[in-house]
Amino acid sequence: MVLVLNSFIKSPFYNPTQTEFQQNFNEVQRSINRANYINREFAPTKSKLELPLTYDIAGEFLMMYSVGTPPFKVYGILDIGSDLTWLQCKPCNICYNQASPIFDPSKSLSYRNMPCSSRTCKFMEITSCSYDGDACKYTLEYDPGSKTQGDVSMDTLTLHSTTGYIVSFPKTVIGCGHTNTWSYSYKGKSSGVIGFGKGDMSIIKQLGSSIDGKFSYCLIVNDYYRQSNLSSKLNFGDAAIVSGDKVVSTPMFKREGTNASTHNIMIDSGSSVTILPRHFFNRLESAVKKVVKLERFQDQGGSYSLCYNTTSKQQPKFPVITAHFSGADVKLDSNGAFASILKDGKCFAFRPNNYGLGLFGMKAQMNHLIGYDLKRKIVSFKPTDYCDPFTLEEATDDENWRKTMNEEINAIKKNKTLELTELPADKKAIGVKWVYKSKYKPTGEIDHYKARLDTIRMLILISAQNSWKIHQINVKSQFLNGNMEEEVYVKQPA
Repeated sequence: MVLVLNSFIKSPFYNPTQTEFQQNFNEVQRSINRANYINREFAPTKSKLELPLTYDIAGEFLMMYSVGTPPFKVYGILDIGSDLTWLQCKPCNICYNQASPIFDPSKSLSYRNMPCSSRTCKFMEITSCSYDGDACKYTLEYDPGSKTQGDVSMDTLTLHSTTGYIVSFPKTVIGCGHTNTWSYSYKGKSSGVIGFGKGDMSIIKQLGSSIDGKFSYCLIVNDYYRQSNLSSKLNFGDAAIVSGDKVVSTPMFKREGTNASTHNIMIDSGSSVTILPRHFFNRLESAVKKVVKLERFQDQGGSYSLCYNTTSKQQPKFPVITAHFSGADVKLDSNGAFASILKDGKCFAFRPNNYGLGLFGMKAQMNHLIGYDLKRKIVSFKPTDYCDPFTLEEATDDENWRKTMNEEINAIKKNKTLELTELPADKKAIGVKWVYKSKYKPTGEIDHYKARLDTIRMLILISAQNSWKIHQINVKSQFLNGNMEEEVYVKQPA
């Protein structure tokens, strides 16, 4: 086998019309393009991950991911308060009712059980050895009746980013649960829990430098789900940076501090309402009663102690409740502080706890972009009207996005760059999708909404394969600046 340089006279790619200077220039450019390509392949894909979160039937947020080789799709409950990521595995000794298929580790080429002698097994507090002393076992109990037991193992975890990237993380430590129960009747898609805690076995710590210890989310809680098709968002790495003039940050503390004596609270993704030590709750509830003058009614389910009828002749008016963290005052959204439980009723979304525990629940977090930086050990809050939509169905529920999409379509029609037609039998259509992004002012307020039809990922892929040089520039109606003689067929976005 003979290797020949492109610029060599015997190369099939040799161009005799090029000068020596042009040949040298092209060689350098190919090297630069190659370096840029490798950088794109290995850095941005892992440092800018964006995933949708699904609101489950049981009131939990689910993250879709894949485990094993070949990848097997599963759903896990987002849990900021725990570390271990675990899922139900075959064979099941006792398994709760899971609506989606259960993972079979025997069918994964990359699955490995951790031996009891491993450093990982010895390091974890929730582990023990099997009866024969060989396998590493785990036991994790959340509350009486909610428990998982199984094997500590390693497998490849794959994340599917909404930006088109599919990123795999081999040798991720997970729990393969063979005995799993919940204290309530569960009938959802969740296969287990994804641990986003501060411990070394959490998914955030295991992904490590790939995401630089950063993640953020924007939650749409059930009250809004019934009114729209919006999705909650989860970001990793550079995509998780929370910035702007209205951003406030507070330091993280150890878990031992979540009690009444230290006045700390745990930000939780597993609790819908906010839980306060009883003496704090009593004072806050009394203050709300003095301010809200609406007719009260009793919650028949017993979940809420303070409920109001919003159909009275009086204009419904609820106070703004501010959570005073260390260095950060966070104003709660009224729909988060007062939850809708009936068509014409709202209830105070706080509950007391007799043991001094404090949990900052999901409802209190809604309409905020919340970012976690485990390296700097801070949590940041930024008020936002809502999360940017992922799909056309989500966007069409909002007048602002409908207007923006119409402007984009009208610009295309005006310049006659697109027409509806039947796809010829000998042609293939390129897939396109709507991409939505809110643009913010320095003050943190929304400046304008941007929607575009995106085919850029296909262009980047083809360019990388051919070592083409790419220049980036942002020009409105950019299709006016290029001449194309070929016909290109694209699918309508769904």
